Parts: sequence; structure tokens; C-alpha cells
Amino acid sequence: MTEAPFITVLIPALNEGQHIEACLASIEHQSYPRDRYEIVVVDNGSTDSTPDLVRAAAVQLMTETRRSAYWARNSGIQATNGDFLAFTDADCLVDRDWLSQLMAKANQTDAWVVGGMIQYEMVTDTLGNRLLIETHSADQIRQNIEMHHSVAGGNMFVRRDAFETLGLFNVIAWGSDIEFSQRVAAAGKKVAFAEQAVVRHQCDLSNWEYWRRSYETRYGQVLLFDERAGVRAAMRNLAKLPWRPGLRSGRNRYRSTTVAPAPMLSDWLYRWGNRWMEFVGEQTALLTKKPS
Repeated sequence: MTEAPFITVLIPALNEGQHIEACLASIEHQSYPRDRYEIVVVDNGSTDSTPDLVRAAAVQLMTETRRSAYWARNSGIQATNGDFLAFTDADCLVDRDWLSQLMAKANQTDAWVVGGMIQYEMVTDTLGNRLLIETHSADQIRQNIEMHHSVAGGNMFVRRDAFETLGLFNVIAWGSDIEFSQRVAAAGKKVAFAEQAVVRHQCDLSNWEYWRRSYETRYGQVLLFDERAGVRAAMRNLAKLPWRPGLRSGRNRYRSTTVAPAPMLSDWLYRWGNRWMEFVGEQTALLTKKPS
């Protein structure tokens, strides 16, 4: 009987003492054979109890002092030998069949990258978490993977051959997981979607943390996928200044979720502020990039 491929589960962590125990417990009890996968946490400079909790869980702990989830993931990739690498985040819980479903889809499709379903669960009721849930519906996640080959690192499964052939993640503020999966597709290799491989993201961002996420997301998108660069591009981009609050921005809010709408005025103002954060992230990236 052929032995199951060996999987390395990689989790970057920075001050995740509130989440890491539950995350590791959910990964520890998988339906995939326990002797055919390892769990590796790459601590990214935590100052809380995260390293101690990882040691207590008796899983492998690594340290990467360069601050970025992508530095942490790259260090883990280079230090391990799994045939496949499964990525999730420390604030996520995985279903029992997570690894089995990812492996089944990889074998079925001969994919180099498999993206699973991420379900966003409200932990703290903030406007930021409401917006996070609204913008990450199941249909959107499915479309991103199947149509655009965009796989998020919170639920990502990669053949080691892909990293050995195409290189590691680019290290920027956001988006290198998506850039890598699109790099794989551009190389003519399969990117597949495993709907039954479920990760549940615990949404406990503050309103400010969501705005910071929006800034970093837009910053990374421009660095990776936008051909514009330099001061002139940033000056032309001022035409997109979001001085209007966008009266229609919340018209379809929460339609695909079970989350009740927030008060209209605060929700409207928060969305407007979020548009400003995205704009500032875009401007900063344009000014950072040098024209080719």
C-alpha cells in the first residue's frame, strides 16, 4: 500500500496568544493520518505568551525576526521537507477533514495549488468585522479561486514542487499568496478549489485594525499588480480622491450574510473612512515604486 504524502502545516504567528491554542488543537485532530503531517509555527517576534503556548502544545516552533507573515512562511518552507505545504493563520480554526479534502483535491486535479473555503465568523461585533464578513462571501471566494486563480494564505495548499520551480513568496505587506497562486497558473499549472476544505476565520478586528488592513491590502495590490509608478502617477491618481462619501456604498450591505445591519450613519461614515484608507495605501505604493 502506497504511503500517504507527507504534509507540513505552516502557521505564521505574531502575538496570537488569544488564538493559537484553539488553532493548534483543531489541526492536531485531523482525519488525515497523524504520522503523515507535522505542525510548524513560525513565531514572528511575539512579545506575549505565543511561544510558550506553542511549546506546551508539543508542536515545532521556529523563529523569524523579520516582521512579515511572508518572511515567516518562507523560512518555514526552507526549513521543512513536506511533499505538500498547508498554510493557515493563527486566528483560524480548521475542520477535521481539512487536510484530507485538500489532498484529495490535489490528487484529483493534479493541482500545484489548492485553495479551500474560508468562513468568516463574528467574534467581536465591530463595523470592521461586519465589512470583512460582507466582502468575503462564499461565492466571492469561489469566484476568486476558480476564475482568477487567487488563493488566500489562510487556506492554501501547495506542492513543494511549485516553490522549488517558481521560487518563494514575494515579501510585501499584502498579496504575495495571491501573486504566487497566479504565478503558478501563469506557468500552466493547475490551481483548484476545494469547497469542503473549510477554515473558519475568527473575526475580532477593531475598527482601526480593519482600516489598517484595507491600507495594506491596497498598498500590496498596487505594488504587485499595477503598472503605474512614481510621482506623476500619484499626481494623476488624485482624480480618484474619495471626497464624496459614496451614498450607494452600503446599499447591498450584509445581503449575503446573517449579520444584522449596523446603524446607517455610523456604517456610512465608516465605509467612507475605509475608502480613504484604501486611497492612501494606493498613493503610498505609487510613490514607493520607481517608474521602469
